[in-house]
Amino acid sequence: MPQTEIPDEIYDLLGAAAKRCDKVTRENLFICVMAGVVDDDLKESSEGKQGWIYIYRHKPGKPNEFKIGKHVGPNPRVRIRQWEKKCGHKIELVRTWEVAFARTTEQLIETELKGMDDVWLGQRECRGPDGSSGCGAHHREWYKASKQKLFQVISYWVDYTNNMAETLLLSRKCTKLAISDAQQNRRG
Repeated sequence: MPQTEIPDEIYDLLGAAAKRCDKVTRENLFICVMAGVVDDDLKESSEGKQGWIYIYRHKPGKPNEFKIGKHVGPNPRVRIRQWEKKCGHKIELVRTWEVAFARTTEQLIETELKGMDDVWLGQRECRGPDGSSGCGAHHREWYKASKQKLFQVISYWVDYTNNMAETLLLSRKCTKLAISDAQQNRRG
């Protein structure tokens, strides 16, 4: 199937992220952006709930391996304590960002990072610090990169969704139509 060219509007919409990504990742980001805000984000926003993006790593652990996630509620440290209790690791909370739409922002961050070579570590079975079974879950959002590189991507999408929150809410109906058009164009 022939690849379609990406219109200049996509580069304008994605800004700096478009320059960091390969073509497939740009298309995936465009689809995420055009899909609009995740319904749960809209509900939580209307209820006045805060959203957070966090990044942490295990202590001790590999210095350039980080977990990125979201938390909806007043304090992201609550989520970190849940991870410590559930998985049995000591956790270093590296940084948090307050966001308008945590789920949507996390989806955009994950989409871009998964498109970067050798950054996404894939699903990892949780093991305790002593090699025991830990919580046994498979955690997806683990990445291997410098803090600076991860901060750049996270900060970009946090700023993007915070700056676009009002526009995203107002254009929700239009984005559903636009994603349908984008998918039709991709099929050729």
